[in-house]
Amino acid sequence: MTSPPQAPAPTEVDALLAAMRPRLHRYCARMVGSVIDGEDVLQDALIKAMEGFASAAPIQNPQAWLFRIAHNTALDFLRRRNRQDALHSSE
Repeated sequence: MTSPPQAPAPTEVDALLAAMRPRLHRYCARMVGSVIDGEDVLQDALIKAMEGFASAAPIQNPQAWLFRIAHNTALDFLRRRNRQDALHSSE
């Protein structure tokens, strides 16, 4: 009988995040239209990923999982920015 996959060790997580960071940053920057805002989105996404690695079930495709987190974080950023723009334009 085989045992279920184990969660990655912290050093493996750090290595994965370091390797994926440039690609994730480019993706976030393209989604939000700004390199600077893309960096902010990426940092938020990496925080969510670090928190999620500890509590997530074994992740079959960590790269896709990280891109999904980055994608959702960018969408949250864009929604927040649209709400702020709407509030400021109505004043």
